[in-house]
Amino acid sequence: MNFCFYDNAGYITQILVSPTKETARLQEGSFLECEEGCSDDAHFVDLSGPGPRIREKSSLDTEHDISGFVVTLTALPDGTRLEVEGLEIESDADGAEVEFEAPGTYEIRLSPPPQYRDDVLEVTVG
Repeated sequence: MNFCFYDNAGYITQILVSPTKETARLQEGSFLECEEGCSDDAHFVDLSGPGPRIREKSSLDTEHDISGFVVTLTALPDGTRLEVEGLEIESDADGAEVEFEAPGTYEIRLSPPPQYRDDVLEVTVG
């Protein structure tokens, strides 16, 4: 049997393979029985309904514009974390802007709310 443990936001924090449900009950946290192949990369726990349910994550439909050294990202879900060269910012309803100091190719790592897959955007500025 497979069990996925999840946090209050719906992120899957652990997958436990155990022959019995009793072993899962001995662990700390909320859990659901899940299918083999369930993963934190591809699934989340939907907490919006009457009971928690495991669902597949959606892809981000992110749009971006580059002007000089500034990358403007729109259509990001509120609360998406962006990591660039060790610095982290969070998007709001308007999206996010990232300004670079030098020309080059950079990776912007996107960590959205749990119902979306993480993504990496490669941009060239300057």
